[in-house]
Amino acid sequence: MNVVFLGATRGMGRALARQMAERGDGLFLLGRAADELERSARDLDARGAAGPVGTARCDLEVPEGFGAALDAAVDAFAGAGGLGVVVVTAGVFATQDALEDDPALLERMLRVNFANTVLFCEAARARLLEAGGGTLCVFSSVAGERGRRTVVLYGASKAGLSRYLEGLDHRYRGRGLRVVTVKPGFVRTDMTEGLDAPPFAGEPGPVAARVLRAIDRGAPILCEFAAYGATGDAHHVTEPSPDGAQQARAMRIAMAKGGLTPDDIDHVNAHATSTNVGDAAEVRSIITALGADRAGGVAVNATKSMHGHCIAGTGALESALTALAIHHGEIPGTINLENLDPECVGVDHVTA
Repeated sequence: MNVVFLGATRGMGRALARQMAERGDGLFLLGRAADELERSARDLDARGAAGPVGTARCDLEVPEGFGAALDAAVDAFAGAGGLGVVVVTAGVFATQDALEDDPALLERMLRVNFANTVLFCEAARARLLEAGGGTLCVFSSVAGERGRRTVVLYGASKAGLSRYLEGLDHRYRGRGLRVVTVKPGFVRTDMTEGLDAPPFAGEPGPVAARVLRAIDRGAPILCEFAAYGATGDAHHVTEPSPDGAQQARAMRIAMAKGGLTPDDIDHVNAHATSTNVGDAAEVRSIITALGADRAGGVAVNATKSMHGHCIAGTGALESALTALAIHHGEIPGTINLENLDPECVGVDHVTA
């Protein structure tokens, strides 16, 4: 496939471009610095990119140049199958403290990450549709999925971008434009250098491989799998321990592996077997794992009330449904929950 890349000279963009080159894709690089573009192009040529890798100057801070840069790429691919994919990994990052202390930096970050990226995507969208369709892959961030006190301002810029991309996909997918929104968590790149890496931090290569699979499938990346926790409960062959101790321990292990605290948890999709022993034990485990104060504000539902118990497949199905809940920003309510067991109070039950 033929790919236009804005941001391929470093970080995640470079890792993804290299994997595309190694499998023989055609590449055209856009960026600010001519010398960096040239070095990256020669590197990608050596790695097996189809034909010589072309370049054009394009600064995400100068929207007036977007059209000419994209047209240069379209012309370069005119005799080689045409433009098929546009990838955007460029953007601006700064810590919350730095953004609060520097209004000019804050204005620049908001303008580049949201307004100018949207303008670039609009220009790319027009050219992809003119070519009959294609894929627009844009890197947003998991920081925009909800309000996080450590990345309030950066997260806001990415939240706006993610909603735009979601709407763009809904509006134009029927005309052949596939929008792939990538929302990575912490990846060890030059952008995150100097920051404290959480236990689940990713490396550019493996993350890029997943993104490439998503581009090939035309599928949006819905959420990030941060970590899991597993324990054993030998209390009974089918019944959990009434105190929910092992379930609570599993949740605590998952939070620790994912670098999360109870304050980071907003939603729990409960196993919810609809048994007196099981449900009460599960609520106790949530309260134990998160603390009574936090648990009272966490939205708890049970999709099992709608799809039933799938035995060994339950965890996979409920994980998929939870990913969709995150993506759409809606928690499906538990059906038929009319008379709450007094033993199950202490969490925020979401009902249909």
